[in-house]
Amino acid sequence: MGIGSRPVMARTRQGVRELKRKTLLGLQRSLHYSGAARLDRRLAPRDGFVALMYHSVPDLLRARFVDPTYAMPAEVFDKQLSLLKKHCEVVPLELAVSWMRGQARLPPRAVVLTFDDGYLDNLEVAAPLLRWHRLPATLFVATGYVDRQEPQWIDELYCAFRYRQRSRLELRGRAALELDGERAEREAYEAVASRLLRLDAAGRRMLLDEVKASLEPGRSVPRLTLSWDHLRTLRRVYPEIELGVHTHDHLDLAALPLEAALDEVARSQLRFEAELGAAARFMSYPYGRVSPALASRLQQAGIEAAFTTQPTERITARVSPWAMPRYEGTRPLTDFRLWSEGVLPELGRRIFGQVADRA
Repeated sequence: MGIGSRPVMARTRQGVRELKRKTLLGLQRSLHYSGAARLDRRLAPRDGFVALMYHSVPDLLRARFVDPTYAMPAEVFDKQLSLLKKHCEVVPLELAVSWMRGQARLPPRAVVLTFDDGYLDNLEVAAPLLRWHRLPATLFVATGYVDRQEPQWIDELYCAFRYRQRSRLELRGRAALELDGERAEREAYEAVASRLLRLDAAGRRMLLDEVKASLEPGRSVPRLTLSWDHLRTLRRVYPEIELGVHTHDHLDLAALPLEAALDEVARSQLRFEAELGAAARFMSYPYGRVSPALASRLQQAGIEAAFTTQPTERITARVSPWAMPRYEGTRPLTDFRLWSEGVLPELGRRIFGQVADRA
């Protein structure tokens, strides 16, 4: 079985899941158009806050080199910030964590903004927009990528496929794949991405180099990652943006032995403090994944709070500060308003039993 092949039954199950998700999205949108979400928000105010997650906010030049799944167009981001100012109250992460400890008060409809990975456009595009709207945020950086000045592995893979000059993917120990159609190309891309996710930094480098040697992309990836000098500039010019860590090599911590996962966190903390002169207080888990054993050890490691991704829910005082969920910002503004008006996550979960948080 080749890299990109998938059983027919699995594709059928995926199609059923996609249909259910689109149906649920339609039902959630009906709550927005009917006005039920706004009424529910006025009648049932809730304590706590919701955290939003972003990655890249690229300019038009760099947008061509970032996997679209992780790129938020600047003009859409700007409109989302306007909606947040109108419907919500964006607060610093430090204030939200203090509230979780019973040491501060939160305004109604509180929101925390976060960015993962350490994209250069966070400084050049997102930070000026946040300053314009007078909104705070927190940026989590993968320190190994900053050290090496590497783009995120998913973006290297994306560019290898997008700018490929060959239509045949040949990898050692695998059957060659003919990328002779959108579906075949997508399945190969997803399969290689799945393999890369499970590898360490050295293994990823080897596989990415092999993919690029096979596909011979005609374009090189420009600088996409912040440097330590960039981060020092960001901290000086935009003090309203908190900095934290996203591990060192962006590894799946839940898949590592506990001591190896703790070492990955410690490496990122050491590099962060060495370069920026202060300890990292907050972090986010790559891919939103963490084991309960690791989460229980982070306080001893000096981490005051940490983010996962799922489930999509409001963060209350009952949530562990080391396993706080986030909602990934969607591009369609209607769906973003579903969240800002309260459809997601509380009302949608109460009515439908679950939520679909991506359009």
